Amino acid sequence: ISHSQFYNRENMESILFYSVITNPFPLQASPQSGNPNVAQLTIVATNNTGSDVALQGIMIQIPIGSGSIQLTNDSADIGPVAPANWQKPQIQTPSGFIQYYFLPQEGYGTVGANHSLNFIFNNIQVNSQTGAVEIDVTEGSNNCVPPNCPMQKLFITKFPNGWGQVSFWTTQPPSTNPIPPIISAGSSIAFNWSGPSGATYSLEYFTPQTGIVN
Repeated sequence: ISHSQFYNRENMESILFYSVITNPFPLQASPQSGNPNVAQLTIVATNNTGSDVALQGIMIQIPIGSGSIQLTNDSADIGPVAPANWQKPQIQTPSGFIQYYFLPQEGYGTVGANHSLNFIFNNIQVNSQTGAVEIDVTEGSNNCVPPNCPMQKLFITKFPNGWGQVSFWTTQPPSTNPIPPIISAGSSIAFNWSGPSGATYSLEYFTPQTGIVN
């Protein structure tokens, strides 16, 4: 599949469920002067369908610039890492964005039931403006033909520099390690968090029966 076969078509239903993780969390804007804050971004694509699915590829688009809705103004140092048995991404840079085209190696385009793919971006120098950043994930699935490929919008927030840390844990003592991304049907889990008192906290989860629940 070539670059031209990926097109954004919002509101089409994707096969996989997508989430975004930042390290550190919460993500903080860089100080106005001095060294920038450096972060890692992970896009997790999970197969919740209960059966194997085939992908032709994944395109991830990150907004580039110094404003509140952009993530970084230095895209050259970002280090993308493909999942196992996927090719090193090819890159395009339309105005204001950087796009990473991830393609599976021949024979490795199938994602097993209840399995995930991790697309990792290292060494992101976060810009100094707080705000919400939209990351677009375009899914090459079902042999989609342009412009009929599903696109999912993911959002991350750049909090003020020095704002504070948030911790999540499922057992004591508190830990920053996240809970397993997939919880077996019929099992239960206690989810705890702590952080700055001025924040508003929300929890989002997905089941095949309910879809996304906030």
